[in-house]
Amino acid sequence: TGDTGDTGDTGDTGDTGDTGDTGDTGDTGDTGDTGDTGDTGDTGDTGDTGDTGDTGDKCDLDFPNFYNGKCWSENQGQFNWDDAVALCESLTGRLPTINELRSLIKNCPETEYPKHPEQDDWCGIEDPEKLNSSFDSNEHCQPECSGELSVFGFTQMFWSSSINSHDDNRVWNVSFGSGTVSNSFKTSSLRVLCVN
Repeated sequence: TGDTGDTGDTGDTGDTGDTGDTGDTGDTGDTGDTGDTGDTGDTGDTGDTGDTGDTGDKCDLDFPNFYNGKCWSENQGQFNWDDAVALCESLTGRLPTINELRSLIKNCPETEYPKHPEQDDWCGIEDPEKLNSSFDSNEHCQPECSGELSVFGFTQMFWSSSINSHDDNRVWNVSFGSGTVSNSFKTSSLRVLCVN
């Protein structure tokens, strides 16, 4: 029948080719700085606590006793009232008023100054200069107290500077042995305590 012959090469199908690079996805980039949180700032000064008060450093040898904001002398002895006034002035001080003197009374609330809130029966010489010479100290200002009734330990009777307004020959005084508040003639001899 003879040769059918060669059917021949089907040939190369060829390269499919490169699929190519997919490429770089790229940088995601910096997330960036979160930034400074900043200073919290100064808490500030708490301030001065202030002075605790005068402890009496200003008192001197003539007035060594500090009490209730004032400098007081020692017991200067016994004098009539005019000499007592002159003595305190020579020390660059003065005689205390009757209420200043009464502020030194302790353990006798009936005559202490100022008046204790719980004390009803009280010797109320708020303005002693306006009281007359008939004031009965035995009735009004002689409490049932005795002993050492001064914050400085005095027990004697001391002059004040408060003159009786109806009898300028009489002056108010305090006995620290009994807490008594009374008035005496200027010619009497009483103890002297000066205040600065």
